[in-house]
Amino acid sequence: MRTILDGVGDSLFLHDMNGRIVAVNHRAVEESGYTEDELIKLTVADLSPEAIAAGKHGIWAQLRLGQTALVSGLHRRKDGSRYPVEARLSLIRLDGGEPLVCALVRDMTERFRLEGELGLSSRVFDCAREGILVTDVAANIIRVNKAYQRITGYAEEELLGRNPSLMTAGLHGPEFYHAMWQALKDCDHWEGEILNRRKNSTPYHSWLSVTAVRGANGEVLNYIGICSDLTERKQSQQQIERLSYFDSLTGLPNRMLMEDRLRQNISSAKRRGGYAALMLADIDRLGKINDTLGHEAGDALLKVVATRIGACIRPGDTLARYVSDEFVIILDDLSSPADAGMVAEKICAAFNDHITVGGQNISTGVSIGISVFPQDGETPEAVLRCADTAKRHVKTEGGSRYQFYSDELNQQSLEHLILEASLRKALDRHEFELHYQPQVDLASGRIVGVEALLRWRHPDMGMISPASFIPLAEEIGEIVRIGAWVLEEACRQAKRWHDQGHELKISVNLSARQFRQRDLPGLVRGALTASGLSAQALDLELTESMVMERPDQATNVLRELQSLGVSISVDDFGTGYSSLAYLKRLPIDKLKIDRSFVADIPHDSNDMAITQAVIALAKSLNLQVVAEGVETPAQLAFLRSLGCDWMQGFLFSPAVDAETLSGFLAAGKSLFRAS
Repeated sequence: MRTILDGVGDSLFLHDMNGRIVAVNHRAVEESGYTEDELIKLTVADLSPEAIAAGKHGIWAQLRLGQTALVSGLHRRKDGSRYPVEARLSLIRLDGGEPLVCALVRDMTERFRLEGELGLSSRVFDCAREGILVTDVAANIIRVNKAYQRITGYAEEELLGRNPSLMTAGLHGPEFYHAMWQALKDCDHWEGEILNRRKNSTPYHSWLSVTAVRGANGEVLNYIGICSDLTERKQSQQQIERLSYFDSLTGLPNRMLMEDRLRQNISSAKRRGGYAALMLADIDRLGKINDTLGHEAGDALLKVVATRIGACIRPGDTLARYVSDEFVIILDDLSSPADAGMVAEKICAAFNDHITVGGQNISTGVSIGISVFPQDGETPEAVLRCADTAKRHVKTEGGSRYQFYSDELNQQSLEHLILEASLRKALDRHEFELHYQPQVDLASGRIVGVEALLRWRHPDMGMISPASFIPLAEEIGEIVRIGAWVLEEACRQAKRWHDQGHELKISVNLSARQFRQRDLPGLVRGALTASGLSAQALDLELTESMVMERPDQATNVLRELQSLGVSISVDDFGTGYSSLAYLKRLPIDKLKIDRSFVADIPHDSNDMAITQAVIALAKSLNLQVVAEGVETPAQLAFLRSLGCDWMQGFLFSPAVDAETLSGFLAAGKSLFRAS
C-alpha cells in the first residue's frame, strides 16, 4: 500500500469519518512539514479548520452516494504558514473495513500567482485583435478574450469550464490532435492551421498557437492559445484558385488543372507498373447546334454533356473541359486497358437518348479517342496527341464511337466486348460442358472423387480458357446462372455414376457471387432433389478468400449447407488470409493444398515446408487433405510421406469429359501403385 500511496503525484490523506488521519503519502509529508508519525496523530481539522471537513456542506451525503466532491480552502503547515489548496474527496473501503475518506490535495499557490499575473495584463488581453484563451492543465477553459468570443460566436459564460474540443466537431482526425499534444509535451509549443466550427456550426480556418505555461517546479499549470481567423483569406485564395483551375461554364477542371493531374497520374502509373488511360471526347455536331440554336443553347448542351459523362466514371477519376467542345477523362488504376473501352462504351451509350435544350430535343453523340499510358506516352503532350489521333480516326469513320490509339489495344477491347456478348448467350445456346478431374485416394490408388470443371466450347472460337471467361462471368453477373447450371449438371452426372455402382464424391466450385446469394442452401437442396443424388456425395469448394471476406456470415452459411449433409472444402488454402483463429471455428471437412505450393516440390524447400505444415494442421483439426496439381512421381512420393489423403493432377489424369471418365471407372484400375 505504501508504494501505491507514494505513486500519487498530489498529497494524499486517508481519514476516517471523524476526521482522524490514518495514512498519508510522501508528498503530504513534504508539503505539510510534518513527519508521517506526526500527521497520523492529527485530524483534518488540525490542518484545515475551516474547509476540508468531511461533514461540511453535506459532503458526507455526496460521498455516500459514490460521488466525488471538490472543495478548496487553506492548509496549515507545521511552521504555521498557510497555503491555498484544492482537495478532491471520495469514499473508499480497504479490505472490507470501515469507509475512509481519500483526499487528494493539490497546492494552488503557483496557480493563484499566475492568475494574479494574468489579472495585471487583463486590459492588453481584452484589447488584442487575436483570439486568446487560457485553459487549466486539464485543458478546460478558464478565460477568453472578446476577440475569441467574436471569432467563435460563443459568449464567455458558454465557454468557461468547457474544453476547446467543443469547437472541433470531428473536423480533424485523432492523429492531428495526437501530434499537437505530442509537440506540447516535447516542446511546450505547437502552432498550425486548424479547422473548427463556430457556435452556428459553420466551419472556419484559423491559425492557432498554443503554449504550455509551467510553474517553478516544472509542472504544467496552464495552456495559452492565440488564434487568428483565416476565413476571409481562405475564401479569397479559393476564389483565385477556382478562376485559375476550373472552367467557369461547367465547373469542371480546366486544361491547366487537367494537365497537372495527368502528369501526376502518368508518374503514378509508371511507379505502379499498372494501367491508366486518357480519353479525349469530342461532342458531335456542336458547331451545327451553335449555328442553328445559338451559343446559349450550345453552352446548355455542354453542361448536360458534362453531367452525363460524369455519371459514367468513378469518383476518383478526372473529368475536365479541355477546349470548346472537347472533354478529357483520366482513368487511373485500371486492371487492364480493356477497362477503358468498357467505360467508353458506357459513355457512348449515355447519349442514346436525346437531350432537351431550350425546349428543343437534340440528338448528339461523342467521339472518343483513347490512349493508354505510360505505354503511349510519358508526357501530357504525348498522351493527348495519341488520344487526339485516335479521336480523329473516329470522326473520319462517322463519329459517335471510340477508338484506341493502338490497333492492338483496340482489337483487345473489341474482343472483350464480343466475348462478353457471346458469354451472355452461351448458356442458352448450350455451349458449356463439364469436364471431370479424378481425385485419387493415397491408400488405394483408386478414383474416389472427381472435381467438376467448367469448359466453354464456342462455335467460332473453339475452346475458350476458363481463365478468360470465368472472371468476366463473375464481373457481369452471369456466373450466378452459370454456377446454378454447373451444380445441377454435376449432380445429375454423379447420380448416373452412382447408379452404375461407382460411389464417387463430386466436388463443385462455388463462385464469390454464388456464395453471397441469400438462398444458396435452397439452391443446393433443389439440385440434390432434382437429381436424386445423396447429399453425402456432394462436396462444395470455396476459396479461403471468399470465406474470410465476412467470416461470421460465412460460418452461418456453411453450417446451413452442412446441415443438408454435404461436405465443405476450402480450396487454394494458404494463398489468402489463412486465419487459423477462424479456421478452427469454420464448419469445414477438407483442405485443398493449392497447386502453386505443389509445383516446385521437391526443388523449393519453402513450398515443401508449407505443404508439410498444411497437412499437419489439417490432421490436427481432423480434416481431410487434397493436394492439387500433382504432376511428378517425386511430388507423389513426398505427399505420400506426409500422409496426404487425396491427390489430383496430370500425373493421374487431366480433366476429361464424362464419357472418358466413365471408361476409367469401368476399368476399375488403380491410377498408381499405392504401396
